[in-house]
Amino acid sequence: MMSSNYYSIFLFISVALFSITSCTLGPNKDKMAYEIDELEAQLTELYQKSGRSDATIAASTQLRDQYIRYADTWKSDSLSAEFLFHAAMIDADIHQDVNNGLRYLERIVHEFPDHPIHSKTLFL
Repeated sequence: MMSSNYYSIFLFISVALFSITSCTLGPNKDKMAYEIDELEAQLTELYQKSGRSDATIAASTQLRDQYIRYADTWKSDSLSAEFLFHAAMIDADIHQDVNNGLRYLERIVHEFPDHPIHSKTLFL
């Protein structure tokens, strides 16, 4: 009888620990937005100092990937549309890859038809 009680307690603790760790290990929207702000500041400073250098291209790739990661994780967040737009501009301006940038603009057109940036996206 006691082993059944221990099993119930063990099971309860295991489920509780799993719930806690899965909540804390998942992506954090505020943390990711903060990291994007930091990367934007670093890229701006780097671009002002060295223009379109290899370091600027590497930093912009990291920022673009973070924009896409955010948009993929929080598909209905209004920041996702803006981040997709910024990713498209990075590809078009810094990476000189308009075709890849168009993929992000197309996502805005299809996924965010009511977002204020939608008309600007259509124009581009």
